[in-house]
Amino acid sequence: MPLTQRQYWMLRAFYKDEGQFIKTSYFANALHCTARSIQNDLATLRHITRQEPSFLLENRKANGTRIIIFDSDGFQHYLDTNSDPSIERMNNKDYRIMELFRILLRTRERIALKELSTIAFSSTSTIRSDLKELSSLLSRFDLSLSVEQGYAILDGKESARRQAIFFLAMDQ
Repeated sequence: MPLTQRQYWMLRAFYKDEGQFIKTSYFANALHCTARSIQNDLATLRHITRQEPSFLLENRKANGTRIIIFDSDGFQHYLDTNSDPSIERMNNKDYRIMELFRILLRTRERIALKELSTIAFSSTSTIRSDLKELSSLLSRFDLSLSVEQGYAILDGKESARRQAIFFLAMDQ
């Protein structure tokens, strides 16, 4: 059974911070979903670990969840063979820029470039470059992008946001 994009992202985040406990609220905020959705994903991932010998998810109510990897090569092989193919689209620059646009439209407050880089499976410098290109597209909608001190925020009127959302919906 292939992992969903969210489950794949969660496993990558666990792997990046191997041994560190991560709370459900972190995933819910980073992935723009409810804590209940994350709890369901964690339950699915814990079920997977019963059949997959390369890693284990350990849960501690007060601390969160962490990954314990027994076989790094086996874990990487598991990720490679069970990932959602849509994740590969993030390697396409145009797709990634449009995804950043969607994220910024949904987010009404500033968002960390580090968080955007994690979501897009890209480096922070790549995200900065993508955001520069996105700025020219935003001007078509009377929107602007502020990137300061490691954070980005989309500025503009609500009517301009709606117009951009409609454009993105038609683009799909």
